[in-house]
Amino acid sequence: MIKTVMINEILLKKIEQARKKEKIIKCWISGEKLVKLMRETNLSITRMQWWVLKKKYQEKGFAALIDSRSGRTPKITEEIKSWIGKSKREKKSLERKQIKELVRERYRIEVGLRTITDILKEEGIRQNRGGQKKEKLYDKRKGIPVDCAGSWFLKGADSDMEGIRTIAGIISDSRTEYMKKKDKPKLRILSSSIDTINRKNETLLYLPVFGMERPYHLDRYHKRGLGLLAGSGKRYSYNTIDSYLGNLDKLGISEEMSKRLARCYLEALCIEVELKDGSYFYIDGHSKYVWSSKNIPKAFFTTLKRAERGLHQYFLNSSKGHPLLLLTCAGDSHLTQEMFNLIESFENAVGKEIVRVSIFDREGLSMAVFEEFVRRKKYFICLLRSNQYKEIEDFKIEKDFKPLKTKRKRNGEKEVTEWVSDAGYQLKESVSKKKLNVRVALVKKKVKGREKLIAIITNLTNKEEPDIAKIAKRYFARWPNQENIFKDMMGAIKSDSNHGYKKKAVENRVVLRKKKELETNLRGITRKIPQATKEGESIRKELESMKKVYESQKKMLLEDRHELHRKIRFEGSRKRQELLEILKKKEDKLLKLSEGYAKYINEAETKLKNKERHLKSLISQRDNKERELKSLNLKEVLFDMKTEKDHIMSNFKILLTNLSRYAQEQYFPQEKEFQNATLETMLKTFYRQDGYVKISKTKVEVTLHSYDKPELQEAVKYACMKINNSDLYTLEGQKILIGVES
Repeated sequence: MIKTVMINEILLKKIEQARKKEKIIKCWISGEKLVKLMRETNLSITRMQWWVLKKKYQEKGFAALIDSRSGRTPKITEEIKSWIGKSKREKKSLERKQIKELVRERYRIEVGLRTITDILKEEGIRQNRGGQKKEKLYDKRKGIPVDCAGSWFLKGADSDMEGIRTIAGIISDSRTEYMKKKDKPKLRILSSSIDTINRKNETLLYLPVFGMERPYHLDRYHKRGLGLLAGSGKRYSYNTIDSYLGNLDKLGISEEMSKRLARCYLEALCIEVELKDGSYFYIDGHSKYVWSSKNIPKAFFTTLKRAERGLHQYFLNSSKGHPLLLLTCAGDSHLTQEMFNLIESFENAVGKEIVRVSIFDREGLSMAVFEEFVRRKKYFICLLRSNQYKEIEDFKIEKDFKPLKTKRKRNGEKEVTEWVSDAGYQLKESVSKKKLNVRVALVKKKVKGREKLIAIITNLTNKEEPDIAKIAKRYFARWPNQENIFKDMMGAIKSDSNHGYKKKAVENRVVLRKKKELETNLRGITRKIPQATKEGESIRKELESMKKVYESQKKMLLEDRHELHRKIRFEGSRKRQELLEILKKKEDKLLKLSEGYAKYINEAETKLKNKERHLKSLISQRDNKERELKSLNLKEVLFDMKTEKDHIMSNFKILLTNLSRYAQEQYFPQEKEFQNATLETMLKTFYRQDGYVKISKTKVEVTLHSYDKPELQEAVKYACMKINNSDLYTLEGQKILIGVES
């Protein structure tokens, strides 16, 4: 009887819970948000389970919401408890899972692991924390086996470059400033030690080395390499690192981070920094995809003519291809708008005006930009658009063509493939009618049997750079020193990934810009319509006048011909012959008049039709622009991406790229195959090589697995020897020693 009452009570509770579920599902179906409903209820059901329940409810109705699982009933007797205790005492190595299996076989019931733990406590049996210790299956003398042991080369490079130490200093200064603010939210980073900050920074820095694109990939990573490399011993969880990155976002360190790291790169990568030192720098940018349901500025149009939302990042690279500084901007920004901001940021970071010559592609081609370079007494090298010239005659050739590039034939002879000439060119701007004389490195080469001209323009004078070939080579070096660096970073460390999706509402500059363009176009079209109408009327009057003159002259000639016909009929043979000759002349004149006027009239009619067509086109354009202007939604809200978090992560990726370049230049052999290797090649070949790590208080000993190829084995031996002789230390003060198995 008691058992029946208990079952009824359990069933009533299940029905009550099913009604609560039904109520939430009905509200959800009617249009309310599931997240809000989940917050308001006390049912411990996940989002995925709600979707399953909704589907069951729509298929089977209310009965599907009643929990069909049997309720808990007492099933552990004193006999079972004493037997468990006795078994554990007799065989101490028994684990809870083994006890669970034995109970199932002996008593035919299921017992939870937590229940077994409670029973053992009641019986006074102490469990070893963590269960039975696992046997270590590796050689302790070598150390702990880890993945990506070669990443310690990058750690050694950072010991010289001091990138992580610099970032920690920035965070320390920013914390002091942040704590001075009033009504500030509490951040965990404010109370974190510098050691903890360094470890989390290193985790963010080395994520791409271990094949992780974003912090949330940490939840899928269960190896030891990253934790030991970062100094924490175990890898941080995604929640911890994501929270830390959010704290950095609130501190707002990205701009200062870029500046101070730029100084680190200059000092460590041996770039001379002197006032007006004649340095060449490459400037370019690339777009990043950002998928958003909000209205954010669009970066560009794809080949499918579908607008992709995004961000723009602008980089300043050294003449050797080291990325030094970047700006992250909205998707509707342009290189011509941000170029001088980038130069000024870099020079402010360094403290000297060292950007003497800037090299960029056609995107920066603008008369206003060139004039600004002249005003600032700086120099540029840029490529002229192919539609701005057609042939050599468009340029003023100052010096004859000379060889620029040669290639060796199979028979050993050298063949000239490219020539260059020093020339002049006058740039013109159609709107403002401005003109600017520039110097041109005119390159001529053969492509598929035809001659091709490439015009590289500059404001460098003969005094500044007498050899025009050097200017051309500097520009062509943009591909290995910037374009290929971008591609390498995208492929190896996913530099085009976006981090952070927060947005802020701003003035809708996109619509305002569109409105201004439409109004300007409309004013231009409106001015053209009366002029086109006037020209059409003038041609029409001229055509009518021409027709009248033609008809009058034709009438006179026809009357004369008629009179001659009448005279010929009554005159003698001699007089008739004279009249026939006159008649022939009149007919020839009439024929010429008809042919001549027909041609002129046809030309005038064609001209009139063209003018009428042009007028209709203008009216149509005006109507379209007016409709487009009226259809603009001036109240539409525009959102700008908050780029702070993305900028921070981009700085970490630039630091990683430069650490790799530093390791290549300082530790690896000087052969071209190693010095010209891409970041992706270095990652796959060296930095992701597995091995062993042995850590003590004074040193870290890393042993890489051996290589099958002798040349790689020798290269790594050389790199290990170089790094061991460099006295490199971790942030904790342990000396870094790297070796490779024989």
